[in-house]
Amino acid sequence: MMLCSICSSIDIRSLLPIFADESFETKPYQEAEEFGHSQHTEGQIKHHDDIFGVRGSADGGCELCAVIIKAFEGRKVEDENIARGMPIVFSRNNNKLAAGIESPEGLIELCGFDVYMHQGE
Repeated sequence: MMLCSICSSIDIRSLLPIFADESFETKPYQEAEEFGHSQHTEGQIKHHDDIFGVRGSADGGCELCAVIIKAFEGRKVEDENIARGMPIVFSRNNNKLAAGIESPEGLIELCGFDVYMHQGE
């Protein structure tokens, strides 16, 4: 799977509940020095600065950004410019990893990725 530099640098483990192995280590936050900010804020990991950054990475071949753009387009937003400057974030929503837009009114969920594990016999 081809990923942009932002997608490939995200530590998704910091958002996932740990079910099976207590020795599994996660970082409480992830510093993304090349982006000049911490990606972790109150249960969220910052993705792109806005949906236009996601679109640029999707156009460049990032498959995860392409999924997020497809979900955004499915919302049939009349004027995409209203989302300019609203960060894209990943957050945990029960057993789902959600990608959304952090708007002044709150998180607008775009899509979710199920997280599950088969129980051993």
